[in-house]
Amino acid sequence: MTDTTATGTTAPSPANKARRKDLVAATLGNFLEHYDFVLFAVFAPIISTSFFPSDDPTAALLNTFAIYGVAFVGRPLGAALFGRYGDRAGRRKSLSAAVLLMVVATLIIGITPSYDRIGVWAAVVLFTARFVQGLSAGGEMAGSGSYLVEMAPPRRRALFSSWQSTSSSLGQVAASGLGALLAALLSDPDMDGWGWRLAFLAAVPLGFIGLYMRLNLMETPRFQAVLAENQVVKAPIAEILRHHRHALLVAMGVTVAWTISAYLYLAYMPTYLTKVIGLDFGTALTINLVTVAAYVPAVPAAAWLSDRVGRRPMMIAGCLATFAFTYPALQLMRGGDIGLIVVANLVLLLSFATFASVAPASLSELFPTRVRYSAVAVSYAVTVAALGGTAPFISTLLIDMTGTPVAPAFYMMAGSLVTLCVLLTAFRDRAHRPLPDEPAVTAR
Repeated sequence: MTDTTATGTTAPSPANKARRKDLVAATLGNFLEHYDFVLFAVFAPIISTSFFPSDDPTAALLNTFAIYGVAFVGRPLGAALFGRYGDRAGRRKSLSAAVLLMVVATLIIGITPSYDRIGVWAAVVLFTARFVQGLSAGGEMAGSGSYLVEMAPPRRRALFSSWQSTSSSLGQVAASGLGALLAALLSDPDMDGWGWRLAFLAAVPLGFIGLYMRLNLMETPRFQAVLAENQVVKAPIAEILRHHRHALLVAMGVTVAWTISAYLYLAYMPTYLTKVIGLDFGTALTINLVTVAAYVPAVPAAAWLSDRVGRRPMMIAGCLATFAFTYPALQLMRGGDIGLIVVANLVLLLSFATFASVAPASLSELFPTRVRYSAVAVSYAVTVAALGGTAPFISTLLIDMTGTPVAPAFYMMAGSLVTLCVLLTAFRDRAHRPLPDEPAVTAR
């Protein structure tokens, strides 16, 4: 509903204003999570020299990506902890705790002394901070996704939940943009010594703003109904394993292509362009910034279309496009031509948009409200820990073992085939149906 002002214009109602505020609060934490995660990957070449001995640059980079992957080991544990808390105490409290952990861990990364000053303890502290970030991220994605789906009108669930992917992409833009700005303003010694830390510290004030907003979130009507009907589950994971095993496996299968694409196309690409293709750091970040900025509006546009044609057609198209275009795109990049690199990245990211726009809603729609947070968190976190977070490490290792710069394409193509098989054989499209525990009338 809207209100008419004295001038005759139409103003948003207080309820709509509150909803928009809650949507911003729900997605701000997701923005910060991906800003921090992508920032670590963006600055991996510099971090590798700061926190590890630099005798062997490839070994130092592999060590850095190994610690990058440690955060994904923490994700399943964070998923179980935050999922249980979110399904028992509510989405608001769990999301608030998740963003607080992320802010603290990011601050620690930004202020930890380098290897030259404290030796091996630099890597130990970095390891611990990344693990804490993983705990936070384990609850963030599922919590924000569940919240957005439960707050959305029935026929706009993909559009609402697509703001999760959109905010993730904006976090990528912010990380790449700030990295490119620092690279342009600072000399290489200053960037290597202290400049990269500014990018991490910049997230701290915004994180506390996000915490304040989340502490004032409105709880979702669906979870309020669960509370009112006394349907809160004491052990969500046990309930999922007893009654929702098939949906859990389907959710993991859907996540395979989604997570590999996200971490190869978004997080790893600046490092790939720098270390493999041979571009300078600033140019690689600028290309990443431009292409991701073009990708951002494609996500809600694809989600809007999905609310009309369904989830399965969009994700199948994304899998097919990823399989068809990844190898040629990486081949185009090998020559080092900036224009061709930009085109190749745009093709990959627009293919990914058809998937990323739909996947958050698709996962949340598989489970009832009483276990949704835990189920989405665990299915997503386990798959990301196994396949997504390790993607930069595996890609670097594949290139080193095979000697070909297009080796990451085979990893991505295999992931897209796995998800395609799940979509064709086991996935149930709920785009035009009510959520599992909603009465059918709500889907009208």
